[in-house]
Amino acid sequence: MKRLQPIILCLVLIACSCRQTYVPWEGYTFAFDKDGRTPVLVVHDKHHYMLSTKLHLLENTLQHTPDGKTDRIIEENPSWQFLIYCRCSPEDSTKLISILKKYDCTFPVIMDPEGEFLKINRIGETYSEIGLICDKEGKCHGVSTIGTSQSFFDQQFRKAKSEIE
Repeated sequence: MKRLQPIILCLVLIACSCRQTYVPWEGYTFAFDKDGRTPVLVVHDKHHYMLSTKLHLLENTLQHTPDGKTDRIIEENPSWQFLIYCRCSPEDSTKLISILKKYDCTFPVIMDPEGEFLKINRIGETYSEIGLICDKEGKCHGVSTIGTSQSFFDQQFRKAKSEIE
C-alpha cells in the first residue's frame, strides 16, 4: 500500500497541475553543484523542468535514481532548462554539496529556503516535492520527479516533448 501512495499522489498532481502556467523563480541568492557555489541563469527562451524539493527528499530521489541518469537527461535535452529548487537554508550548503558528491551529480541546485518558487506559482507548501514539465510559456504538460525509478518521469517527459517540440 505504501508503494501505491506516491503513484496515486502523482496521478492527482498530474490531473490538478497540468495546463496551468508556472514561472521559474529567479530571486535566489545561492546555488550549488558538487564542486561548490555556482551561478544559475534562468533562460526564458527554453522549455523548463522545475523541481521543488526538500533536502532529505532530494537525497532519497537520488538514492533511487540510476547513476548519472539525471545529468544524462539534462545533457540530452539542450532545448530545456532544468531548475532544481531545494527548500533548505544556506547553513545546509555543506550537506547539499555532500549529497551531490555522493551521487556524482553535476547539475546545480538552487537553495530556496522560504519556498519562493512555490509561493510565486501559488502552489501549496504542503507539497513536499513537485516537478513540473513546462513549455517556454510556462504551460504545464506533465508532473513528475526527474530520474527516479519511483516516478513516471520518462513517460511524462516523452509525452510532453512530443506535444511541445
